[in-house]
Amino acid sequence: MWPGKAFSITSLSFLAIIIIFGGIGVQLVTTQPGFCNSCHEMNFYYASWQNSTHGPKAVCFNCHSEPGLQGSIEEKVRGAGQVVAQSSGSF
Repeated sequence: MWPGKAFSITSLSFLAIIIIFGGIGVQLVTTQPGFCNSCHEMNFYYASWQNSTHGPKAVCFNCHSEPGLQGSIEEKVRGAGQVVAQSSGSF
């Protein structure tokens, strides 16, 4: 085996691990209500949700996405578009 090839396999493996765990981390963070409330426009709705009877039991995704993997992906894409629009000031 060439020395460069071993380095490439190690580097690719390390990169794959970072991508996988990074993706899991992003998934966990972006499904939390606090992330949804990170836009100031959401403060009223977030407070209303917290004070409601289902606040402790339900997260935003329970009501604002279709069930299943496809619904989750569609909502993540929609949310990413909203984050870009918010960040760029075109929201």
